[in-house]
Amino acid sequence: MCSLCIEATTVILLTLHFSLDYAGPEILRGERYYGKEQDVWAFGVVAYVLLVGECPFMTAAEAQEGLESPFANASISLDERCGDGKEREGEEADGGGAMGDAAALVRGCLQVDVAERPTFDKILQCRFLVGDGGWGIDHQ
Repeated sequence: MCSLCIEATTVILLTLHFSLDYAGPEILRGERYYGKEQDVWAFGVVAYVLLVGECPFMTAAEAQEGLESPFANASISLDERCGDGKEREGEEADGGGAMGDAAALVRGCLQVDVAERPTFDKILQCRFLVGDGGWGIDHQ
């Protein structure tokens, strides 16, 4: 192992090093946080922006509530873009690329409960990215 390599360990972070637009609810509540789970939240924000065209949360209060309420503006916008009969839009021959699966990926990443967020290994197994055999919404 090179002298510059550092062995991966669990680290609790205490300082902010990013824009609050990408900050998870745990950070907005002033709690200590783990970097990987926060990175998943930030990835979810970026994916949401790519799908919907705007940031999911306009205030810290909205971010702390996440997408859990079906009445949240971000949840409504995501459903308008990726749901309401559009779940299979964009689907490729291998089963990947469907808007419904993209929404499932975003919803997973933007879970308020840190323990409910997928790991990046699980994200890489999402049907939106890998096609048939990956996880996503139930196509009916």
